[in-house]
Amino acid sequence: MISQLKHLPLAKTALIAFFYFIIARIGLFMSVGHTNASPIWLPTGFALASVLLWGNVSCIGIFAGALTANAVSFATHGFPPATSFFSSLCIGVGNTLEAFIGAYFIRKYIGTKADNLFLNTRFIITFIIFGAIVSTTISATIGIASICSWSVAGWNDFLYLWWAWWSGDMVGVLVLAPFMLVWLRGKPVFSKNISLFKITVIYASLLFVLILTFTFRDHLKLIQFHRLEYLTIPIILWSIFQYGKRGATVSLMLTCVIASYFTAKGYGPFIIAPHNDPLLLLQLYLSVIAVTSLILTATLEEREIMSSKLKLSEARLRDLYENAPDMYVTVDAITAEILQCNKTAADTLGYENDELIGKSVFFVYHPECVEDAKKIFSAIREKGAIHDTELQIQCKDGKTVDVNLNASSIRDEKGTVIRIRYVWRDITGHKRAERQIYLAQRMETIGRLIGNIAHDFNNILMAIIGYSKLMQMKLKDDSPLKEYIDNIVLSAERASTLIKNLHSLGKSQPMELKPLELNAVIKNAENLMARAITEGITLQYEFTNEPCTTNANESQLEQILLHLVINARDAITKEGQITIRTKVTETDRTTFPAYIPGKYAMVSVSDTGHGIDEKIKEKIFEPFFTTKGKEKGTGLGLSMVYGMVKQHNAYINVFSETGKGSRFEIYFPFIDIPKKEETIATQQLPVSIEGTETLLIAEDQDDVRDVLQKILEDKGYIIITAKDGEDAIAKFEKHKDTIKMLLFDVIMPNKNGKEAYNTIKTMQPDIKALFLSGYSSDIITNKTLQEEGLSFIHKPVTPGVLLAKIRNILDT
Repeated sequence: MISQLKHLPLAKTALIAFFYFIIARIGLFMSVGHTNASPIWLPTGFALASVLLWGNVSCIGIFAGALTANAVSFATHGFPPATSFFSSLCIGVGNTLEAFIGAYFIRKYIGTKADNLFLNTRFIITFIIFGAIVSTTISATIGIASICSWSVAGWNDFLYLWWAWWSGDMVGVLVLAPFMLVWLRGKPVFSKNISLFKITVIYASLLFVLILTFTFRDHLKLIQFHRLEYLTIPIILWSIFQYGKRGATVSLMLTCVIASYFTAKGYGPFIIAPHNDPLLLLQLYLSVIAVTSLILTATLEEREIMSSKLKLSEARLRDLYENAPDMYVTVDAITAEILQCNKTAADTLGYENDELIGKSVFFVYHPECVEDAKKIFSAIREKGAIHDTELQIQCKDGKTVDVNLNASSIRDEKGTVIRIRYVWRDITGHKRAERQIYLAQRMETIGRLIGNIAHDFNNILMAIIGYSKLMQMKLKDDSPLKEYIDNIVLSAERASTLIKNLHSLGKSQPMELKPLELNAVIKNAENLMARAITEGITLQYEFTNEPCTTNANESQLEQILLHLVINARDAITKEGQITIRTKVTETDRTTFPAYIPGKYAMVSVSDTGHGIDEKIKEKIFEPFFTTKGKEKGTGLGLSMVYGMVKQHNAYINVFSETGKGSRFEIYFPFIDIPKKEETIATQQLPVSIEGTETLLIAEDQDDVRDVLQKILEDKGYIIITAKDGEDAIAKFEKHKDTIKMLLFDVIMPNKNGKEAYNTIKTMQPDIKALFLSGYSSDIITNKTLQEEGLSFIHKPVTPGVLLAKIRNILDT
């Protein structure tokens, strides 16, 4: 009630004063011999608890209640008004100071929260010293001094009266203050699981012993000898062990009230002889019970708090252990049986915890790693630990997991190794990323090598195709040599296509990327892929409903899909199914550690074929690696797929199990573009490919330079040739008034084609140029040429395409 009046200080003060007055009248009612000497002065405990619970403003109510209660008591006993008033005033001041000073020290050393009282024995001892012993000396000293000064009592009885006053106040603090602090603040009174029967038994037993002990006026000798009042102690202890601080305060309050009341009325074991003081004996009895109960309660509370902290700490450690990212396994150092494992290990391996306990640790290793695992087991027993060893463990479903192993031994007090603790870290994702990085570096190296070889091969093809085309143009249609020349041209063009495919391995082929919708590209290529499959194989499509767009080259996309479909076809023995799917997905470092996190347009090609072995899977993208035999494949299909995928800044993943088919997933960077009408610009081809202009050709390969010269001169052009960049600059300076266009190879000695062009441009800014290159590593230069708006053709090129391109540039 009082705590609900925090916003009404006057009402709170009045209620505190009222309750203090009532409790004081009850205390006087229980006084021994109907004097002011009460064995337990409860108002002192009420005053101290009020200040602790509701603040220093409670002192006003305490003073008013103490003044009123004492004034009424003095007036009832017939003392003069002046004596009554001034004595009551002094006693009221003493009672108020007592509560204020006691609360001050308790707050200083224990804290402001009442619940802190029972946290540990140090807090209880502090409460007893400052709240029950030190502060009560103030009230006893002021109170006894005031009544002796006004002749209510004699100075000769000062010490006896002071002791009786002080001990009564002390017991009141020890009993009522803890009761109020526990029951008026804190958690709910009792838990839902409380036993009503047990409560009844405990407090009925306590009442029975108290009545048996304190309701006899003339005690039998047997009762006097055995001191039955101490039978209350085990029952009080019972209540403390069952219900803690709430049980302690209730038992204490019940014992003190009944013992004080009946002793004051002349009953009980302390009314034993006229020369013994029953008041002091009762106070000593109550003090011993109160102090013992409070200290024991605090000790139990302290242990309970420590136990709770230990349980919480244990639960946290258990949670960290069970849900750690690494797998923890403890095994017997003699039998190698698994004794303990965490949840991460069980979940990763696919077993229940009970299924692993008792099994040999070698049971979970991959068969190929068992011997190494046994050697490691022996090494740990000898050396005590081993670090950063890579092995493979096998899951219940047969899946293999790469792990990094760290292990240490556990010894007994004699130094004997009794257990071994394994820590397995799953590095499957890291190993996959390493393999992808290794493959990318290897493919880049191979692509660079192939590109360098292709440069010279392109020049050879350029000469073969050029001279063959010249011969085709010179021969008549009925010439018997025409068939041979046609076959030479066809073979040279097939070789040229092969070189272009090889270029894709090293991301060396310049290509145009544009926004494409994967679903549309796949639908356009359906007929192409349908012709690639054989009888008994069905080709199915599962398209996403949302736009699946990316920047790509349509021709290369079709090649990627065609190669994957052919690869899937060859993996199916007789009958089966190939499925092409598209979807838009998000990736992160957890799913694919080697990928840049983001949104991707994904296309997958899956089959129901024989699958790919784990060891073979690591080599499938290597050039010229094949399992089909010489008559069925060259080993370039998947390697070209890999190169073209990388050219699109995309990623490719392979998922396969032997006997369960394969799935190739390609992740293209997703782009979000608004829908719009696609327009196709029609390139205007020149009507004529002949000309009379003067052209400067710069080419370091003699045969290529000669064939270019013959092709162009055959169509009427005047040709000036140069063997390198420096020679080209010198020839231009000599004929700059007549030269209309430059035909430069990109890579040449002394000065390359771009450098020579830049020098010539300073002499004639409007000079026109066409660059040729067959060098794979020149992709950066080629891109620069395109960005500057300069024309470029990749070697080898047919005479018709070359002549058309030259005519276009000259006529623009």
